Amino acid sequence: MQQGAFYGRYSTDEQKPTSIEDQLRRAREFAQKIGISIPDNLVFADEATTGSAKGLAKRAGYKRLLAAWEKKEFDVLIVDELCRLARDPIELATIQVRIEKTKIRLICADGLDTSKSGWQLQFGFSSVMAAHFVRETGHRVTRAMIGQLERGFMIAAPPFGYNSVRETEEGTLWEIDKEKANYVRDIYERRFKGASFATIARHLNEEGLPTPRKPRLSQISYWRPATVRQMLQNTIYRGLFVWNGSAFSKAKEKRGETTLEPKPYPRPNLRIVDDDIWFACNKPMSGWRTPRGGDKHVFAGLVSCGTCDANLTVSTGGSVKSLYCAQCAQAKKLGVPNRVGNYVSTNGVQEVLIQALEKMFSDDAKSAFREELRNRLEGGQELRIKMLKEAVQQKERQASRLVRLLSSAETEDKVVEDEYKQVLAERRRLSEELAQAETLWSNTDAQSIERQLKIDPLILIPKLFSGDAPAEKVRAALRRLFPKIVLLGKPSHYCSEFKIDIAPGVALADWSKTNVMYDGTTTLYYRVTTGAKRPSIWQIEEIKGIN
Repeated sequence: MQQGAFYGRYSTDEQKPTSIEDQLRRAREFAQKIGISIPDNLVFADEATTGSAKGLAKRAGYKRLLAAWEKKEFDVLIVDELCRLARDPIELATIQVRIEKTKIRLICADGLDTSKSGWQLQFGFSSVMAAHFVRETGHRVTRAMIGQLERGFMIAAPPFGYNSVRETEEGTLWEIDKEKANYVRDIYERRFKGASFATIARHLNEEGLPTPRKPRLSQISYWRPATVRQMLQNTIYRGLFVWNGSAFSKAKEKRGETTLEPKPYPRPNLRIVDDDIWFACNKPMSGWRTPRGGDKHVFAGLVSCGTCDANLTVSTGGSVKSLYCAQCAQAKKLGVPNRVGNYVSTNGVQEVLIQALEKMFSDDAKSAFREELRNRLEGGQELRIKMLKEAVQQKERQASRLVRLLSSAETEDKVVEDEYKQVLAERRRLSEELAQAETLWSNTDAQSIERQLKIDPLILIPKLFSGDAPAEKVRAALRRLFPKIVLLGKPSHYCSEFKIDIAPGVALADWSKTNVMYDGTTTLYYRVTTGAKRPSIWQIEEIKGIN
């Protein structure tokens, strides 16, 4: 009697483990009819494991089957259906080659038998159907998940700070876990005040707070800086779920595996933090610039070089601190052309920042800000939202027209395809801007606006550099007030030129301890001049810009 082997598999944990038993019973009944035995040591199975390529590494039973196959421990392999072995076209092709080389007979209870002439045709057809099923299943799952989001339900496991509640058979909802939500607010508050990811993670570990996800058996559960960073980037904490917006999805797109189009779904009932603090904690950073943590000086990581865009380093020697570009200094030593060692006194930087703040909060400027705030209070934001909606609709019409062109073309049109991608990218940008504007409008805080209208920043500016507050908190505040400070160059030994972006609305919000109601920025250019005489006398001159 020939020796037989069996392999069984089911794909999701929603199916019953008895599925394997049913497959094995059917296989043994079939084997008995053709005079083949299947001993227990040649029964292989994988439970709740996909047959696609991504699940191949997790299939321990399948690996044991292949090992026994290589040793020729059996003559016949019996499976319920070919798709139980695999659904990946490449893996199925490998199985076909293995059958042809080893002469092992494969029998499927649904009719495939490799001992019969022309089995390759049936095998190929079954392989195509198995792969097609994976694609169709993926399409149906995606369609169903988007449908759930459109109907107001949630998908996937809830992140830290939420609980999953299945209120009806139609779908699952999330609710805020009040105790964990307090930790979420604390994490954002610490980051907002200048704490590094590592500092926050260490605090959470000292508190003994469980991590968002359970670790693997071989790992120890503790908060890591990357865990904190990913958590802070999650838009659900500001009441917005973004389809295709997870770190996993973005990583797949970055690897070139797919092209994704994020789509926002507002969930105002799940908001835990305000927009101003969320965006302040998630401002995009260029290169390796780190505005929080690090050096104890308030200007560490704040000023960049106008030549190479690197952060200026705080000097360690001398009675007066200075900032210099270490990369340009090294390049100059190595003979790289057009590179000079830019440097400036920290006192000079402080003087120019004070001058910029005083200009932005002069009588005329304050009148303009207050007019903007009054417009917010009286509904002036509605026109911007209307214009953004019209722009999004226009891009959607353009995308539809380009899709029709691509589908009707007999050959690929690279120009139209590139234009279509550009339209999609622009529509995505406008949609995100619209969602942000609508959220900002829906959360207009009349009390915050009233408090900001009454504050006089000129009285509070000197306190910013008084030295009373910790360096990391002042640095975080300066980063919010000045999104970009660039040392453009030094026309002479005692002269430096700066480009400064300033966000006056952030200053008003910080000093009044309210939400940001005005998010515009202004760019200013300054020339700072001093001399060899000590103490230094600083001359600050506003200029039109540098060519």
